[in-house]
Amino acid sequence: MKCTLISFMLLSVLVGTVYAGTHKFVHDDQKCPARTIKAVQNGVVKAFYADGKLKEEWTFKDGKRNGPAKMYYRNGQVYWEVNYINDRIDGMERTYYESGKKEQENTYKNGKYEGLATAYYESGKKERENTYKNGKYEGLETTFYESGKIETEETYKNGKIEGLATTYFEDGTIKRDAVYRNGQRSPDYPHIIIHMSALVICLAGVILLMKLGANRNTYLFYIIMSFNLPAVFSCIYEYKVDREPFDYVQVGLFIAMLTFFAIVIIKPDKKGKTLKKSK
Repeated sequence: MKCTLISFMLLSVLVGTVYAGTHKFVHDDQKCPARTIKAVQNGVVKAFYADGKLKEEWTFKDGKRNGPAKMYYRNGQVYWEVNYINDRIDGMERTYYESGKKEQENTYKNGKYEGLATAYYESGKKERENTYKNGKYEGLETTFYESGKIETEETYKNGKIEGLATTYFEDGTIKRDAVYRNGQRSPDYPHIIIHMSALVICLAGVILLMKLGANRNTYLFYIIMSFNLPAVFSCIYEYKVDREPFDYVQVGLFIAMLTFFAIVIIKPDKKGKTLKKSK
């Protein structure tokens, strides 16, 4: 009965006498599944929520979507509004929060994003600003903290991130830099240097132990310790430079491991020496 009533309401608002094509309407009421009805040649088609409240409005001309189209929240506020020309979105697209505050503004040309696009916090402050060219990201994209301070800056070329991308703390200081080429991030040189430094320390230590005549267990301890150094160095680097939270778990496990291996693996000889070759 409810589905029949809604179908009648849909058909009752069709304006025009000649029908062409089909158009799907989906209601959130599970008892009324998606269905297809004929779209008008000229006029307006409306869709409703299961409780009868207006959900969508579409304007047709010459059998195609031409003119304004809108979608609504249950409370009656507009959620989405655009303009169609020959079944393609053209001009300004706007979306809104349920409160009625503006959420996004995008520009279309022949059905594709073109030009400036802006997103807003519900407070009205700008959240993101970027540009499109032929449906793809092009140029600078900037995101903002709600305070108005810049959060990120990224540059795009033909839809792919290119060049320097920077993330800022809210106080304006740089949190992180990265360089991209054709959408791919360039090598993370600070972390590469950290890992290479740890490897050099490990090799230098092994050579020193060889000269001192260390026993087998001491070698094992030193190598295990050295191969865990990069994680600890990275933790310190990210805490000091990137201002990431200090990874107490990682450092704590490293210290616990050092203590364990120092007690269990390094076995001194009867004279209390560990730097003695194993027989």
